[in-house]
Amino acid sequence: MAESSPAELDKKIRALLRRALAQSPLNRANLCDELAKTVGHKVPPAMLDAWCADTKTRWHLPAYLIPKICELTRDDGIQRELLSFNMLVHLRVGEFIFEHTSLLQHFEREVQRAVFTKFYGKKEGLRWFWAARQMFGPARRQKHSSQEALKRS
Repeated sequence: MAESSPAELDKKIRALLRRALAQSPLNRANLCDELAKTVGHKVPPAMLDAWCADTKTRWHLPAYLIPKICELTRDDGIQRELLSFNMLVHLRVGEFIFEHTSLLQHFEREVQRAVFTKFYGKKEGLRWFWAARQMFGPARRQKHSSQEALKRS
């Protein structure tokens, strides 16, 4: 979260809430019904409108509703805005790893192939590379670890 005044943060949260409600798969009435089930009291659509309006500065979105609103609208913009800088960095690193897992796995395979080829020569190295992939690939690793866990118990 960037350093900002409380008024700027309030405006940004209101804008993010408006965007989330506009893109939500639920209409306002259904969203209010789902929120009422969660919090145990009625949340009228007029209250949602007050939380979104820039002119209603006395009305603020309660913090305890933020996770549920983000879940129901399928938009986590408000939660992201409230994260500290360190938590935002952690989140982005995790997202990068998740998005680029196949690229990282491809890079790992290429490094293994290069090592086997350099160590054993081209033809023999490729044969060893594929044998190692079959023996110690991801599926085999999981199978071995679960078998070891069963033996230990």
